[in-house]
Amino acid sequence: MGSFLKLYVSALLFNSGGHSLHEFVAPIGLPKTQQEFAHIDGFDTLDLEELFLNTNQDAFDKALDKAIAYNEQMLKKTAVLDELKGLKKAFDKESIPDLINSSKLSPDLKENLLEVAQKDVHHAADCFRLVEKLQQIIAINDARVQSEYFSFFRQGAQRQVVLNKNLNNAITELSKGDWQQTKATIEATLQELKNYNSGHKPELISLQRFYDLMEDQVVTEKQMQVGKS
Repeated sequence: MGSFLKLYVSALLFNSGGHSLHEFVAPIGLPKTQQEFAHIDGFDTLDLEELFLNTNQDAFDKALDKAIAYNEQMLKKTAVLDELKGLKKAFDKESIPDLINSSKLSPDLKENLLEVAQKDVHHAADCFRLVEKLQQIIAINDARVQSEYFSFFRQGAQRQVVLNKNLNNAITELSKGDWQQTKATIEATLQELKNYNSGHKPELISLQRFYDLMEDQVVTEKQMQVGKS
């Protein structure tokens, strides 16, 4: 019985992968299993130690050596990753403020973002990137509306006023790192644009994509926070 179980469990482990010897051997020790096989001499002694250690010392020693070597490699990998994270953090602390300073943002926006960077440089980088995207939405929409015939009398010009006012407010909020207020402003703008009857509202599509990007970014940040130890 012992030889059969040893062969059977080894075959299961080989074919399944991702499991341990304990998972396959543990059921042998259950009371009902012990009761069913009580008539077999020595069955009550068949545990993990008896099956795979006492009668197979060489294999156990090899497995132990491999486990030690694997753990050493994992520790070295962790040490290298920690060192790289430290270098990246130091690089970001210098490079992100430089990017903000070299941008075409107004002095007030730069000042706000640099203050955010002093507290959390990566949050400042996220806000900076989103500020630039909002400015792109404004610029593209302005160019589109101005290219239309009689644009002043068209509904697009009315939506342009709403969009520019609200997005400039959102840009200011973002530059201060105020994620929630920015999100609320974008939500209100989306709703306001939806209230217009026109079926052609490209700025609404662009702003919805921006909002989805913001949502994805918030989810990612929360996941990163949960993953911290």
